[in-house]
Amino acid sequence: MRRSMSFVSFFVLAVLIGFNTSITTLQNGAFRCLDTLCGMFFWGAHRVDGLWHVALIESAFKQWPPLTPILFNIPLRGYNYLLDFVAHLISLMGVPALRVYFVLLPIVWTFSMIFAVCWFTKRMHQSLSFLFFFLVLVFFGTNMNFLFSLYHHKTFLDFQSFGAALNLVNMQYAFSLITVLGIMGILAQYKATKKELFAMALLLSLALALKFYTGAIMLVLVVSVLTFSKHNVRDLVFIIGIFSMAMFMLYGPLTVARGEPIFSFSPFALSDRFIENSEYFYLPGLANAKYVLMQNSWGPRLFAIHLLALGLFVFFEFGIQLVGLVDIVARGIRHKLFPLDLGLCIAIIAGVAASVMFVQRGQWWNVVQFLYVSLFLMSYFSARAVVVLWGRAPYIIIVLLLLLAPFNFSVWYSFTKPEIGASYIQKEELEAIKYFKKLPGSTFLYLPADSTDTAPPPLWDTPDSPYVPALSGKESYIQSEEILKILDVVYEDRLAQVKRGEVPNVDYIYAYGPPKPFCRYDMEIRQKATPLYTNTPVYIYTLR
Repeated sequence: MRRSMSFVSFFVLAVLIGFNTSITTLQNGAFRCLDTLCGMFFWGAHRVDGLWHVALIESAFKQWPPLTPILFNIPLRGYNYLLDFVAHLISLMGVPALRVYFVLLPIVWTFSMIFAVCWFTKRMHQSLSFLFFFLVLVFFGTNMNFLFSLYHHKTFLDFQSFGAALNLVNMQYAFSLITVLGIMGILAQYKATKKELFAMALLLSLALALKFYTGAIMLVLVVSVLTFSKHNVRDLVFIIGIFSMAMFMLYGPLTVARGEPIFSFSPFALSDRFIENSEYFYLPGLANAKYVLMQNSWGPRLFAIHLLALGLFVFFEFGIQLVGLVDIVARGIRHKLFPLDLGLCIAIIAGVAASVMFVQRGQWWNVVQFLYVSLFLMSYFSARAVVVLWGRAPYIIIVLLLLLAPFNFSVWYSFTKPEIGASYIQKEELEAIKYFKKLPGSTFLYLPADSTDTAPPPLWDTPDSPYVPALSGKESYIQSEEILKILDVVYEDRLAQVKRGEVPNVDYIYAYGPPKPFCRYDMEIRQKATPLYTNTPVYIYTLR
């Protein structure tokens, strides 16, 4: 009876995992009709981030070093493009880049992640119960930020947050988690053999290549565990040396084209939003007091406000993962925390600290990705705690598992309602892009249309979506300013050049909508070009 119940439980979990993968990724780029509206649909962050990676797959690696597909003739530096390069190699076999990124990679990741979790569980000599709950947390774990939406808007369906159900929205991060499990598995039974040392160095470098934030936190974990285990200092030197070489080869020094560091020290910038933003745990009195106190430098009252905001940040961001503290405290009291446990604790703290102590150039809040790694590591302790509590207080665990439902349901809801969570490329524009892709030449200038207010919105109304480079394989002269900020390349001179009506080295103009009399540079640029194709609302010109 117990065996049949276990089989049913794992079967249901497998179905939910498969459903989640298909909902959040597989349907992107598919042609469908919504009433009389037909086109190619994209959901959530895939409208920008996903299509950015498709653009990389399509055009960045046609030369070396790879070029930025949204800023003509600018090398792509300091960016984690390993997965995109692998996807590009697959696309050379004849598989369209859209299908590689939105179908093949998610399926490969899902099966690989399940295998990695099973391998790790077996290596840790954990039970089937641990495997089940660990899989639940890995694929469906979430924070408690939906409570803010429930309080402010009386619904949990419209709050934008990040949880395990959205791992595949950040595909590079998702694949890096497989390397995390590999490193943890090796550290759990580390015997200091050369084979283990080289395998760990390889996985650490791979984690760094897939996602810088994951690689950095994994270095903290590896160094901490080897230090607590009192292994040979040469192992530490070897690991740090390999990591440093990989860092330099993949990202270069942590400075950008502007000559400034990528990360700047700005204590509590991310956590303070919990008391400053009206969508969170809004405390305007304390927020105002904070800025008054900041004028007089640091003091105990200012520090207390920061600590309160930090406590709220940790509580709501970790959510049910905080149950892992039960396992940490219980084992700590009994002196049962092993080197891997201690190393994980330090790595988790490091991820939180990096998120709240620094800001990132381009997009200051991008440091939150350090926190994502900490949340994943915490799921190990949470799964151990849930296994123990399940045998002693199952009703508590049932309540905790029910708290997973709101966020995951909101993800599934938004990814199945095109009018809520999607944008589309209408049929006529798809025909124009198909024609555009066949034209010789590789460089174009994108002239966007005016914003509209429709639901679902057309993709051209998402200014930062690089959908034309992604679907045409051509290189944009300048586009997607938000992505350029994250890449931290100097683009302002190029933008000013375009606004003066100067477009050297451009083969084509891809314009959405007719000329705009109120936009001088739009009119001037089109006057220099020869009309080549019109399929309302797309206008294609040639500058040859």
